[in-house]
Amino acid sequence: MGAAADRGCRVGAVGTGTFALAAAGLLEGRRATTDPRHTRELAVRHPGVVVGPGEEVVADGPFLMSAGVLGGKDLWLRLIEEMHGEAVAREADRRLFLRLPERGGPQAVAVPDPGGADVIGPVIRWLERELRRPLTLADIAAHAETSVRTLSRRFRSGTGLSPLQYLLRLRVERAQQLLERGDLPVERVAVLTGLGTPANLRHQFQRLNGTTPGAYRAAFRSIVTMFTQDDEDYAG
Repeated sequence: MGAAADRGCRVGAVGTGTFALAAAGLLEGRRATTDPRHTRELAVRHPGVVVGPGEEVVADGPFLMSAGVLGGKDLWLRLIEEMHGEAVAREADRRLFLRLPERGGPQAVAVPDPGGADVIGPVIRWLERELRRPLTLADIAAHAETSVRTLSRRFRSGTGLSPLQYLLRLRVERAQQLLERGDLPVERVAVLTGLGTPANLRHQFQRLNGTTPGAYRAAFRSIVTMFTQDDEDYAG
């Protein structure tokens, strides 16, 4: 790891993986983070390391560390952004998917890449901010200051979807994020994503993902639990 860093490589550690960097003497005098449950242990074992509790991602020199498996996603996205720019990192974030544990199970929905279609980029960003609103095709065209026909042609060219199909995928993707990151009831998730009712959320989620919101949340948590246990086993 040290040789790689000396060659100019970036070195990342997720959760208790920081202990390996510290044990190799690579973090002396540097800032670092690890799983919140083990920050005190890291500080005691390696007093020369400046441990930053509560920080999801810490970068010091060539070394990047995250506080846990979920922070690891932010770490890798940060690396992607440094190497390839914000637009690529943003699309990578969109395309990260959860594989459900059932054999042959579907993947989580991914929003198509708009690519270089800069003309619809501002419209897409506006849609992301306005997901809660009951938007119509006419509303989107009015914001874009273009005709419905022109708007639809540009979306088809840039994404392969109509504006409303793209909006629906954005909403389901946002629902996935809310289900992954919190305990909000399905009723609240439906409101925050603009899908309106739990019944509509379940219908659209099932149609695009092949599973229910509840099953998706349970699958995600089982994977997080598995990785968390791996972290604990390593630290022990």
